[in-house]
Amino acid sequence: MTADELFNFFKLKAPQTVNAISSGAGWEIWLQTELILALRDANQGYSGARELPYPSPWEKSRLDIGIGHNQEYYAIEMKVESAAKTKPFLNRILKDVTKIGYYAVQGSEVKLSKYVVGIGFSVAAKAQMKQYSVDNAGQAGYCEQNGLGILLILVP
Repeated sequence: MTADELFNFFKLKAPQTVNAISSGAGWEIWLQTELILALRDANQGYSGARELPYPSPWEKSRLDIGIGHNQEYYAIEMKVESAAKTKPFLNRILKDVTKIGYYAVQGSEVKLSKYVVGIGFSVAAKAQMKQYSVDNAGQAGYCEQNGLGILLILVP
């Protein structure tokens, strides 16, 4: 799974995501589950799970999505905008960038790719994410789809 394939998944899910947002709380979990199921349905040997523990000493933290495929592993943190949170949305995304830096998998033969996905709908959140992608070209991509801003960050 490339960064472009992951980015395209969120772009294609934008219309359904907009509908899910309008239903209220819980849509982040729905979208995480949709990604895992889509990869499993691709029938190419992908496995996935949600809420996986980080390694010690960060075991109280949970990884939003873990995807395995052959000798590759994809660690994904997802941050979605909430009308109830008052902190600037980009600050919340950047906390996940720091957090995922601590994530590791066992086995030196496993290739680990780390991503943080941000999905926002307010004008302010979309402007912040867009500017972040400009300031971090090559490491971050941004698009707007169906009124949603989608930011994908590759974390080294």
